[in-house]
Amino acid sequence: MRACICLIGACAALQPPHRVPRRSALAATSAAREAPATTPEAAAPPYVREVEAWLASHGVDWRCEAQDARSKILAFGDDLALRLVPSPRSLEGCSDPGASARLTNARAARGGEIIHLHEDTWRGRGDIARARLLARLGAASTRRVFARKTRAKTVDKDVARAFLEANHLWRATNAKYAYGLYLEDELVAVATFTKRKLVKRAGAARRTHELLRFCALRDARVVGGISKLVKAFARDRPFDDLVTNIDRDWGGGANWRSLGFETVEIMPPLPMALGADGQRRYLVGRGVGNDGRAALPDALLDDFAASADDPVGKLAAHGLYLVHDAGVERLVLSATPGGHAQELWDAQEPRKAGFYGPTKLPGVAAILDGAARHAPADDDADALASWRNAGPAKDAALVSAAPSSCFENATLEVRERRNGWRTVGLRFPDGRSIYHGIVNRDARLLHAEHLKSAAALALAVLGDRRAPRFLHLGHGAGALPRFLEAVAPDSTHVSVDVDAAVAAAVPGTPRGAVVVGDGVDFVATYDGEPFDCVFIDVFDGDNACPAAFYGAPFLEALPLRPGGALVHNLHLGGATRAAALAAAEAAYDAHFARGCFRAEALGFSAHSGNALLLAATAPLDRARLHEAATAARDRCGLGFDAATRVRRLRRVVVPPER
Repeated sequence: MRACICLIGACAALQPPHRVPRRSALAATSAAREAPATTPEAAAPPYVREVEAWLASHGVDWRCEAQDARSKILAFGDDLALRLVPSPRSLEGCSDPGASARLTNARAARGGEIIHLHEDTWRGRGDIARARLLARLGAASTRRVFARKTRAKTVDKDVARAFLEANHLWRATNAKYAYGLYLEDELVAVATFTKRKLVKRAGAARRTHELLRFCALRDARVVGGISKLVKAFARDRPFDDLVTNIDRDWGGGANWRSLGFETVEIMPPLPMALGADGQRRYLVGRGVGNDGRAALPDALLDDFAASADDPVGKLAAHGLYLVHDAGVERLVLSATPGGHAQELWDAQEPRKAGFYGPTKLPGVAAILDGAARHAPADDDADALASWRNAGPAKDAALVSAAPSSCFENATLEVRERRNGWRTVGLRFPDGRSIYHGIVNRDARLLHAEHLKSAAALALAVLGDRRAPRFLHLGHGAGALPRFLEAVAPDSTHVSVDVDAAVAAAVPGTPRGAVVVGDGVDFVATYDGEPFDCVFIDVFDGDNACPAAFYGAPFLEALPLRPGGALVHNLHLGGATRAAALAAAEAAYDAHFARGCFRAEALGFSAHSGNALLLAATAPLDRARLHEAATAARDRCGLGFDAATRVRRLRRVVVPPER
């Protein structure tokens, strides 16, 4: 069951977001990038005009930040925006799966929030949505109640259900316990909880409850409300972990984290289907069809059970079109001091199958997979497309050729292609060729997806650290040091490559050098200034990473600064590569006190692609890394969506038998 907390102004324990200073031109550029393109005002659909008229009737000032045929964004100052999303009535009216999530990420990175208000919510629960919007906008009509003046006590389930039906956007859900806050005899806020479960995390059984729903009266803010209700519940029913899920359509989890919760997972957008009747139909979830949430028609379920072919087209044939939310943020409040909720969550046994639960229908699985892998909002797509017109390899002009010092009878060739592209690779007498890399004269263009992921991870971990130092074990075509020096001009780089021909053909950057030698030996004997980040991109003849690059002696000798990070690229596909990846994961998990994380590069499959391992000398927080990646895009002027790549991170859990 998908739980959510009504944070739409009712959760007065949550402080309003920090006011952010006037945005820089760079930040404004980012906002324009994430927002829909502006089109003429007359193009606004009836739903948008209706909401605007309602805001005007309440004296609310706003400005149009962006608009297209699929949505319109209204800005209220610098720290709050409202995105109006009309219900799609054709495939052309559907936004891409990641649209809401990207806007939420971008706002959170700047200390603000955006509300995504879908037309069906306005039509079906408009009275609550309007009251919550006024509360968020600080309208004088919103009552302000202080929790310290209320009494917290258990509430009859029927009373709690009626309260939630009247005041929570997503209505009530089945719950074991209900607690309320009373101002004299008036019930002003309700929270509901599940029964206790013993969940095995990090080898120990932990008493766990879930906070299912929380809201106040629709026209009220209860300051300190959720804190007081959680304390009352904990007093009666002590717990080790309290789990909750928030709907990111109404903002992220920053305020919950200020209450002691820790974000353990940001889930991908949830796809739902809308028809002409304006009713949302849910594709997955326990109880769908029996708990007030409408399910898909039986005939469509039969189609989805038959195959995964063209599921969006099958929906459209039934008059249904996909809408996606901004995803769910899952948070945990640990009662254990220093309990490291994220680590405990990642070590949970057994693991849940899929972000939103398992499905046996191939068609539904395909839609969920599409949402989870939603395309990033990259600005460099057109520039990278010029590679496809760079001409065939046979027509590429030879720039240089030299015998490889590593592969007998192989020649390292640098070839010039059209549109500013060059290739660096090995050519063998039997006609085989192996690319070291593809580079463009514009250093800010990264052709390889795994390099984008590696750069995103490093920049997210390092944040705005000044003058970072990078060590690259495996120089290849030199694309990554060139890129990082371009986006972080005060950075310095040392690259190590075992092939002397590489060092001769691909020189270092103005603030970097290339050293010829074995990477393991370099680390073992290095006695200079430590590095902020070490990249490993080294492979043997089987296209697997040699074990020495994740062995205990190597990891012990790594010259990392406090707070430094290690990013390791490994290949997927085949038993040999799988064994190398598993061994590297186990080695990093054993060496780094806070374990390691893994993210597959976009475009991977079970049989090919790249997996990036990330480990650090300081604790890593996925939610903050996600926000930091969004901020890095603005700060460094990245041409690609770093946050979408960082969002793929998950903690590596090594089975005991490894």
